[in-house]
Amino acid sequence: MNINRTTFMKLVIDQRSFLCICFWTIIMATSFLTSYGQTTPKKTIHAVARKDGRAFVYHAQTIPLSHGFKVYRSLDGKNWKQLTKKPIYPATNGYDFKQRIGNDYPEVQSMTDEQTPQGVFLRLRSETTQGLLASFTFPSVAKAVGRLYIDKNAPIGKTVYYRFQIVDDMGDTTGKKIEGKTLLDPVSPPSPTQLNVNNEDRKVTLLWHYVPHGTSQAQNVIRFQIFYRKNGQSAYTLANPEFIARTINKTKYHYIFKVPDAGERYDFMVRAVDFTGQTSPPSKVRTVKIKANVPPSIVKGVKVRATPHYTSQLTWPVSTDLDLDGYIVYRSSGVNRRKYTRINDTLVPPLNPAFHDSSLTPGTKYRYKISAVDTAGNIGPRSNPAHVFIGDYRKPDSVSTFSANYRGKAVRLHWNRPKVPGNLNTYLLIRRKSKPQTAKAFTAVKSKNFTDTTFVDDGQKGNDFVDAATYQYGIAVIANNGQSSDTVYTSVRIPDQTPPKSPAFVKANMREGHRVSLRWNASTSTDVTQYRIYRRGAENSDSLLAEVNYGQRYFRDKQVPLAHEFIYSVRAVDSVGNVSKNPPRDTLMTRRLHPPAPVKNVQAVQMGEGVTIAWNALNDDQVSKYQIYRSKIATGIYKKIGKTQADTTRWVDKKGKAGLWYKVFPVDAAGQEARTAEAAQAINK
Repeated sequence: MNINRTTFMKLVIDQRSFLCICFWTIIMATSFLTSYGQTTPKKTIHAVARKDGRAFVYHAQTIPLSHGFKVYRSLDGKNWKQLTKKPIYPATNGYDFKQRIGNDYPEVQSMTDEQTPQGVFLRLRSETTQGLLASFTFPSVAKAVGRLYIDKNAPIGKTVYYRFQIVDDMGDTTGKKIEGKTLLDPVSPPSPTQLNVNNEDRKVTLLWHYVPHGTSQAQNVIRFQIFYRKNGQSAYTLANPEFIARTINKTKYHYIFKVPDAGERYDFMVRAVDFTGQTSPPSKVRTVKIKANVPPSIVKGVKVRATPHYTSQLTWPVSTDLDLDGYIVYRSSGVNRRKYTRINDTLVPPLNPAFHDSSLTPGTKYRYKISAVDTAGNIGPRSNPAHVFIGDYRKPDSVSTFSANYRGKAVRLHWNRPKVPGNLNTYLLIRRKSKPQTAKAFTAVKSKNFTDTTFVDDGQKGNDFVDAATYQYGIAVIANNGQSSDTVYTSVRIPDQTPPKSPAFVKANMREGHRVSLRWNASTSTDVTQYRIYRRGAENSDSLLAEVNYGQRYFRDKQVPLAHEFIYSVRAVDSVGNVSKNPPRDTLMTRRLHPPAPVKNVQAVQMGEGVTIAWNALNDDQVSKYQIYRSKIATGIYKKIGKTQADTTRWVDKKGKAGLWYKVFPVDAAGQEARTAEAAQAINK
């Protein structure tokens, strides 16, 4: 399987194959996903021993930011040896991460779709499948995020314990650890076998076999590397910059690439690579001479058009092949569309890519293909077919009468039957809304196998026609030879039977004096010409106040009586007088905008029956009552203790006594109380 390594990293499950590294990673992730800082029977450490004496020790957890770890090793799980002289701290931010993984960063970034180093870092340090895949494919990533430690002097061949002891930014132990037991059994990937090489000019295909996935020595192999060189040279060149993945249940592989020159002998070999970067010995070297055995490329862009007198003209771009000798023209017709016959005895010259075919029959469809021929006699593949129909050029007559009438929620169309040379195939009926116009293009109403002279159109896509709209219809006659008559048009106007939409809201606000201002939003209907404003009071019925132009959405109701509740509403009226239903309403209690003025000359005198409070009457016809408040001190909290009607300016507090303080507040008909009041202290008479 040849895929870019980034694309490979994004794949987890394929319908045909399950990538080896992805399978291995999920197994590891399943065994690794344990509670952080706890030891469980599940495997939390995985180590891969190499024959060079190194062990790659992995875990799959996330080290907290600014934390690090110390690594310990034990042969019995009791006596531990510290392997790190000082704590190892993973990358703490995106830019640190980018610097640590070096040349791997561009490929790592592209696998995440993140735009910044910080985004890449945060994505790959997580315990997601993508983060684990990156760690177990790129050792640089695993080290940068703290998931890998390389034990350079590992006790190869023994069962050992490893412990990652988590430390904070000061190097102090946090008490959390990642610990596991593993066998350091060194493995060296076996070589690929059965290498074969095929070529088409410089394009080379390598095929090889590799041992099944369950083979112990190959259990960690995840990819392959292809190398080639010209025979006789010493150095090999890597052929695959992309990732060639080893897959589950697959033992046969192939890879396609181009060598620099044809006509040369080349050496080819393949190596297997595990996820630690360890490579197998090379496969058996195959030496092959790369022959120039490729015919000319396919001719593209073949075009054909019908020309006068029942002929056709073919053209195509000049082939870019350098050793071109000419072109062969093939043709098929009628029902034998798969049977192509060569029609030119002499090759069409290489630099004159055109052919005129004059042996054609009117009313027949023809197909053409072109092949390029090189000087060695190699014939290239045939081009895609180019089609042309040789017609008889006769046009049918247009209809002479065409009418449209709207009845019963449908448009009834009628026309006469014209003369049609070559017999009628169908009538093409088209329609569009012309007023108000929503689109310049027409929509086909009927276009196939329709030969009647009447048609009933019940609406646009099953919906009713729009009221007050004008629809334009067109009809064209289509003959069996494919020719069409000129289009004839007619129009029909749909009656307006639907009332417009009411405004969505109306808002009433009290203004100075006896005025009420109204505002409302526009109706969504497009044919509104005016608005009607209504008011409802105690009579419990709407009274028409005014009619205003559709562009005006403001009205002022003047000289409104105060202390009354009114309900205002607005209805939309369209161009034919339809009035909207369910108008928006707003209720308003009319009142003055400002409360009454304070009363003056408040006096409080203790008499035999209590304290008598008296004040001057206000010259205000909106005052409906007076409310009396009492407090123990002048600046204290006043409590309401009584009230009088508007025509009474005296009140007796039977529980009052000298020394208490009193305030009198006038209240208008809308319930508004004066903002301030004069305080008066009760005295003895």
